[in-house]
Amino acid sequence: NRRTLNEATAGNIVTLAGVSNGRVADTICSPEVTEPLHTPPLDPSTISILMSVNDSIYAGNKEVSGGSKLTSEFIKDRLMKEAESNIAIQVKVPEKSDDAAARDAMEVHGRGEMQLGILIENMRREGFEMSISPPKALLKKDENGKLLEPIEEVTVLTTEEYVGVVIEALVARKGDMIDSTINNEGQNVIKFLVPSRGMVGLRSELMKNCSGNAVVNTIFDSFQPHKGNLGQVRKGVLISSSDGVSTEYALSALEPRGQLFIGAGEKVYTGMIVGEHNRANDLDVNVCKGKKLTNVRASGTDESTKLSPPRIFQLEDCIGYVEPDELIEVTPVGVRMRKAELNPSNRKRRKTK
Repeated sequence: NRRTLNEATAGNIVTLAGVSNGRVADTICSPEVTEPLHTPPLDPSTISILMSVNDSIYAGNKEVSGGSKLTSEFIKDRLMKEAESNIAIQVKVPEKSDDAAARDAMEVHGRGEMQLGILIENMRREGFEMSISPPKALLKKDENGKLLEPIEEVTVLTTEEYVGVVIEALVARKGDMIDSTINNEGQNVIKFLVPSRGMVGLRSELMKNCSGNAVVNTIFDSFQPHKGNLGQVRKGVLISSSDGVSTEYALSALEPRGQLFIGAGEKVYTGMIVGEHNRANDLDVNVCKGKKLTNVRASGTDESTKLSPPRIFQLEDCIGYVEPDELIEVTPVGVRMRKAELNPSNRKRRKTK
């Protein structure tokens, strides 16, 4: 039961009437008080994403997407509400622009892909449909104009057999080892300083390569001089060149070209990423092509095909996989990856510029 108080001490849970827009670490006081209470500094945001409306052909489709909150106003209101209660989330409203896409995109700052991933997942379950850009590190410059980037202290707990795998993955992401010990339980404790941009996709990669025997913890360390481009390069992707339903016949012909992300009978659209190419370049493919049925019985060559299981992506896997020219399509029904520019002709035209 609530009751009126004339005073409250540290540890009391109270409700203040008549105060709005208050945030954690704010000092609420009378106008005569000029010195706020001291509060410990909060860790700064390290990465950002752009969140915009879902503009694929299946947006709002109950069967394929299943969303009920589709407009930029819904997304904006939800993000502003989140920023009021979550001190680690910052939302930047886009400036006025002639570009409709730029006007609708909300820039969200957070302390890592996991935190932003939780926000996106919660919104997905609430019925939102969104397009999410790849995360970018929040850079800044020092007083001399030198570019600085956020660095995180990464602690990985793993077994002896996977120590080499962990070190190789962190070094490839511009990490510097600062400590390696064995705890009382016999686990290897490895500490690195890694750029925040190098942390994107690290957890899912280690979980996969270490067979689940890796626990990753991070904490913000400092801003340090930019360490240059990351060494690892992802292969190209297979991109659907048509709208429709994928067929077993078309997918079986594409298996030698790379690893598939979809199975037969799934709805696809032009520009959607359906697999990873064996080579570095992207490849447009038709996954909806059916087999011609003329003279099947006479020829006797109608053989059944068996597809390999497709690679299944969770939201956190997609966040660490997409390139700058790609987007993650998040809907209540599922998560897909696509090119930001769906039209293949426009994509080729931009590459030649």
